[in-house]
Amino acid sequence: MKVFQVLKDQQELLADLHGHEGPVRRVSWAHPRFGALLASCGFDHRVMIWKQTDAGWERIYRSPANLFSASVNALQFAPQELGLMLAAGDSSGKVVVLTHQVDGSTGAAQWVPQTIEKAHTMGVFGLSWAPAVPAGSLVDGNAPEGRVRRFATGGCDNAVKVWTQAAEGGDWDCQTLDGAAHKDWVRDVAWCPNMGLPSNMVASCSQDGTVAVWEEKAPGQWGHTVLRMNNQDNFGCPTWSVSWSVTGTILSVTDDERRVTLWTQGTDRVWEMFASQDA
Repeated sequence: MKVFQVLKDQQELLADLHGHEGPVRRVSWAHPRFGALLASCGFDHRVMIWKQTDAGWERIYRSPANLFSASVNALQFAPQELGLMLAAGDSSGKVVVLTHQVDGSTGAAQWVPQTIEKAHTMGVFGLSWAPAVPAGSLVDGNAPEGRVRRFATGGCDNAVKVWTQAAEGGDWDCQTLDGAAHKDWVRDVAWCPNMGLPSNMVASCSQDGTVAVWEEKAPGQWGHTVLRMNNQDNFGCPTWSVSWSVTGTILSVTDDERRVTLWTQGTDRVWEMFASQDA
């Protein structure tokens, strides 16, 4: 695994991080308030967390051998408002939420796991945290009360699921989003930034070539729209990843034809592609 610094149009290699004993599946940066922290997961059934120090990069966490039983395919740090948390999912269908805790008396730090068994049948491939700021808090005139603790997952059961924790340390409640949007493995999910606006949206993409945008019409009530490529509800090849711009107004999709397409929603609320580039 390599860490680069990008300066204008130049890339400078900063570090080679060695530790995984197989392909690295995903990486995720923590919020800068926690320092330079980078998490990685891989085919070796491990999650690792790396920290940049004055002496260089060092590994500060390596998941125990029995925490994951299969390739770890998805991970992401939680929004910084929730503290230092990380969620990861593996090919057995398990999701693990790791929370950084410090003992008040000894000062000793540890990563405490909370496991969701069989989150998806056969495996988890996508995971994305919801914004911690409640939707609509920017326009309701009141300071946000509490923080939202939710994330979305997608997996080999063709499903997109939303997981909610009502109180810190409590159980994670599952909602499987209705509608047969995908008929094959869900490869990736991405929760749209809402900037405190009254909107919750999740994008998902599938091995069957479909891409869907799910919108929460009311609390717990989700509907979806399938993106249309060349007047078809299908990209014509597997779609691999989805990602939102920081403002949540542009969605990017990558597919098996090495295309990167950019989508936006018009005033008529119809999703339209406005750019396509071969990778």
